[in-house]
Amino acid sequence: MTVLMTHVRCLIKAALLLAALGLLTACGKSETDQAPVKLFEPQKQALDKAKAVEQQQQERNQEMQRKIEEQAR
Repeated sequence: MTVLMTHVRCLIKAALLLAALGLLTACGKSETDQAPVKLFEPQKQALDKAKAVEQQQQERNQEMQRKIEEQAR
């Protein structure tokens, strides 16, 4: 009788695991899902803008340095 009970317990555990797996799979994305939300998009845009401003500042500094060197001659 104990061997039979052990097999029944194993079958119940397997059934529960399969049910849980089925529920988790059901929570997955479907083909009708909307496009994913773009997280951090505003921060990325702000970073890109800051990089552009930094590049412009470096170019202005280089131009100013070049003019200073020309005047020193």
